[in-house]
Amino acid sequence: MISAPAHAWFSESRPGLVVLTLPKHFNDAEVQRVIAALEAFFRATEQIQAWIIDLSAVEGSTASQRRWFAEYEKRVADMTSRYVTRAAYIVPNQIVRGFLTAIFWIQSPVYPHRVFSDRASGERWVLTDIA
Repeated sequence: MISAPAHAWFSESRPGLVVLTLPKHFNDAEVQRVIAALEAFFRATEQIQAWIIDLSAVEGSTASQRRWFAEYEKRVADMTSRYVTRAAYIVPNQIVRGFLTAIFWIQSPVYPHRVFSDRASGERWVLTDIA
């Protein structure tokens, strides 16, 4: 049973909760690898999970990277609608919040999601569905 995507940015903090923590800086190749890990994960799993996407450390993102994340959301929408109960995006920085808004403008996630400025609030919300 696969509990989280096979990539260093992912962890399973408890059963049923996957955490994606993006680093301060990342390049195009890293974004492509994380997207490939996500797609492989959703194609291989039938686990229903909640997610935390922690963008707290992120300082920037290129337009291409934002487009790739939006295109990824579109490609996996049928899977994420079945396997993601909800996702909390942790975004304390207004500039990064703008980057996330740009992604959602291109392709909004199909699962319930909210943006939080702190991790504790996001975890409380996302853990509502986990027994």
